[in-house]
Amino acid sequence: MVYIFKQKSLISSFIFLFVLNSNTYIYCQNFSNNDVYIVGRGTISKKEIIGEKNLKKSSKLTHVGIGIVVENDLKIYHVLRRGDSQSRSSLYVESFTEFCLVNDIFYAGIWKFKSTGDEINLFKKQLKTFQDLNIIFDEKFSLDNGQENLYCSEFVATLLNSTNLFNFEPTEISGISKKNKKHDMRFKYFPADFFLVDDRFTLVYEICY
Repeated sequence: MVYIFKQKSLISSFIFLFVLNSNTYIYCQNFSNNDVYIVGRGTISKKEIIGEKNLKKSSKLTHVGIGIVVENDLKIYHVLRRGDSQSRSSLYVESFTEFCLVNDIFYAGIWKFKSTGDEINLFKKQLKTFQDLNIIFDEKFSLDNGQENLYCSEFVATLLNSTNLFNFEPTEISGISKKNKKHDMRFKYFPADFFLVDDRFTLVYEICY
């Protein structure tokens, strides 16, 4: 497998990438403790479910999470359907390498929101409230079925909005598969690339597989 990667900024950061095999690689970069990141990926299977017409800016993103530096390592918090019992929270905490270990991945990107010390503390406080919940992946993609029922981009949008630094709104879409059935009726939804309408998020890294 060939990896093509781009570094968007050379200031105070570096990247190196070692290919171990067709599905695994080691990724390292300096990230700021005071910044918030959105980390996204694109997979072929989810792209077919969501449909390119339902994305705002990027046809590449199908899944997103929030990135925070913890003990000098970027950790991604993201909501994903569990393959095992739903008795455990669907909020995962993974490294970037783990986040990208998906068989049909074709793209990954990292966007930075440059925040102040007070803002990052607020982000961490709000994130902790979600970690204390038993989050269940929202199979219905509904926005009005409680704070514990969330899909990936809904989690990110809700977390960002809870800081009062953002006011992201869902968009009306149609043709998305809900529980493996195609629904042509329109409903409100946060697409995976919803945050790209805010130019405070800047792309700092991307990789195409």
